[in-house]
This record gives sequence, structure tokens and C-alpha cells, in this order.
Amino acid sequence: MVGKKNISKPLGQLVYQRWSCQAVGKFNFTKILYLKKAITMRGYNFVAVVITAVVLSQLNGALALHCYSCTSDNTTCLTDPTKVDSVDCGNLECAIATTSVGAITRGCNNGTTESPCTSPSCIGCNTDNCNNNLVCYNCTGEACNTVTDAMLLGCPLNDKCFSFGTSATTMTRGCTSNTTIADCSVSTKEGCQVCDTGLCNSKPYEAPTTEAPTTAFECYSCNSALDSACYDGKDTSKYTKVECTNGTCFSGYWNRQFVRDCFGSASALMQYQCNQNVTLDGHQCQKCDSPTLCNTFAYNGVSSLSHVGAVGVLIVAFITLRNSL
Repeated sequence: MVGKKNISKPLGQLVYQRWSCQAVGKFNFTKILYLKKAITMRGYNFVAVVITAVVLSQLNGALALHCYSCTSDNTTCLTDPTKVDSVDCGNLECAIATTSVGAITRGCNNGTTESPCTSPSCIGCNTDNCNNNLVCYNCTGEACNTVTDAMLLGCPLNDKCFSFGTSATTMTRGCTSNTTIADCSVSTKEGCQVCDTGLCNSKPYEAPTTEAPTTAFECYSCNSALDSACYDGKDTSKYTKVECTNGTCFSGYWNRQFVRDCFGSASALMQYQCNQNVTLDGHQCQKCDSPTLCNTFAYNGVSSLSHVGAVGVLIVAFITLRNSL
């Protein structure tokens, strides 16, 4: 038993020591796994935080309002703001502001309770790049005929520019929604002009032009075969008046008849004789083009003129035959 005791005791100690080593090893291994897992989770958390921050920054940028930003020192800011840069206004509105001296600013609405953005000097809106309002000249009275930069005004959204006047000293200009002039907002009132581009209502007053009524050119028309008064050209009240589009009248004698009419109504032979001045004593044919009703030439000497008419016919026939050979 002693031997057994002597043998078992060291064996028990050995078992205890082995168990202790195994326990310590197991404990250390578990602790290592825990630490490794903790480190891994911290890494995951860090990555998640970074991703969340990036997403939020992008989302914030996407949700932020963008507005056109410029001043009237840049002409494009007045005429076409869509060509200027946009800025991130965060959760502020967009706005267009006008100072008392006509300086225009587009950008974020920085109005405060003490100095709010109120129309007409400041107009705000809350959609991306909505502050592309038209800029128009705004004035009235004697000085309004010639515009200056001090007359500039940013108009409400969807407005147009207008100008109205009955003389150079009674001009009125502005935004269509601000006008009290009846029907000027749709350009139906006489003297009112409406336009839809920046600074378009700058034209000075122009008096409407009244065209003088045109008087039709007329000639007397008669034939001695129907009325012997056609010869002398004195009692023109008996003659018919006809409108002549070519602006030329004539008087002439052919085939024992004296004729007055528009030159365009004459036959080809009569026109040729008149144009070639085929005459006897200067009375074969006479043309005139001023004033209206000018063909009042009085003729005497019918027999001579009749002879000339025959001669004229022969000359025309001769020329025609010669040209055909």
C-alpha cells in the first residue's frame, strides 16, 4: 500500500499538473480567439463607419440645393444665367436679389429675420437652379425712355419683360406680373411690347408710322367713235376714269378714231408706234406718266393723223419683213 501510495502520489501530481497545463492552454486559446474576434469586429465597425460617412456625404450632396451664383458684373448673369456656375446652398433657398442701384445677385438665400428676402427686391425659390429669373428694366416717366443699369430688376419666376408708352416721356417698363397696365401682360394693348429674354425691354419709344394712303394712278378712257368729245380733251367729265397699274397713259389716233386709255391697254401696234415716235406733226401718239389723269392731249387734224397712221402701219410691216429675212 505504501508502494502504491508512493507510486500513486506522483501519478496524481502528474495528472494534476497535466490537467493544469491543459486548462491553462485551453484558457489561453479561448482568450486568443476572443481577442481575434474582437479585433475583427472592430475592423468591421470601422469600415462600416467609413462607408456610412461616405454614403451620408454623397446623400447630403445629392439632397443639397444647387443655385446659380453670379452678379451683374457678369453680363451673362443678366442675359442667360443658365451659363454661369451653380453652388451648393445646403438647406438654404435659391434667390435673386436687386439693390437700390440695380445691382443683381444670384445665389443662396441668406435672408434673416431682421433682413428677410422679400419681393420685389429679393425673390427666393426652393428647387435646383430655380433662380434663373428674367432681369428686366423697371421704370416709368420721362427718364424711362433711355434705360440705365440702375433700372434693373429681377422678376418673379415665369415673368416676362414689357414696355409701354404713348410718347418718349410716358414710357413704362417692368415685369409683366407687376404691371397695372390693362392687357399689357399679354401684349394685346396698343403701344405695349412683351418679350422673354433678359434686358429685352430696352428699346426707346418709336412713334407709330402712318403710311400715307396710296392713290391709284388713273387715266382717262374714251373713244371718238362713241363720243366726239374725246378729241379735244376739254370736257373730261365725260371721260371714264380707269386705274392703270403700269402708271402710263396715252392719247392717239388710229383707224379714224381718237383713243385715250392706259398704255397697257393699247394694242401691240399702237404701243410700237408710240414707243418709236412714229408721228406726223408730233400728234400720232402721246404718252404721259404724271400726274394721274394726264392724257388730256387735244388733237386737231384728223386727216393728217390718219395718213400718218397708214404710214406707220407700212413702216412696221417693212421692219417686220426685214427682220424675218
